[in-house]
Amino acid sequence: MKKTLLALATVSALSVSAAAFALSNVAGTYYMPLEFGVYHSDPTRTTDNSAFGSIGVGYNLTPYFAVQANAGMMDPSNNQGTELNGYIVDVEAKASMPTQTNIMPYALLGAGYMQMVSRNPMADGGLGVAYALSSNLNANATYRMAYQFGQGKSDSLYTLGLSWNFGTANKLSSSSIVQGS
Repeated sequence: MKKTLLALATVSALSVSAAAFALSNVAGTYYMPLEFGVYHSDPTRTTDNSAFGSIGVGYNLTPYFAVQANAGMMDPSNNQGTELNGYIVDVEAKASMPTQTNIMPYALLGAGYMQMVSRNPMADGGLGVAYALSSNLNANATYRMAYQFGQGKSDSLYTLGLSWNFGTANKLSSSSIVQGS
């Protein structure tokens, strides 16, 4: 019985705190995503899968549309055992779906460069979900598909990460001051 009450209290507290952080994407603010995960190579490549990490910076144009730039690295080996030390640099548009909760699905579409065997232009697209941990911190889970032109290869990236929002508290407090006057 005590465990059930503790579980209910925990769920209630999380629900109340989640509602308080529903507006984590505030127009005119910056954010910094840090992601780690798995690079899954195109099946026609002669490389294995590897760890992947990226860092970026983004700007919320509206609560539901942002632009971000990312730089990521992976180190797959080819079938001879040579590490390839690949990287991705891109710029993406991010469209978030308005849910008015602490959970916000989003879609990504971008372009940039990818270095694997050779450096080629690439296009990427993806889907993800953000969970607001606070007004300044989101947890993210993202899937991206990156198509490398010139080689005609489509690689997948599966990541988990955190995104820090900068200036959110200032924007929220100044909007409440304007509304209160």
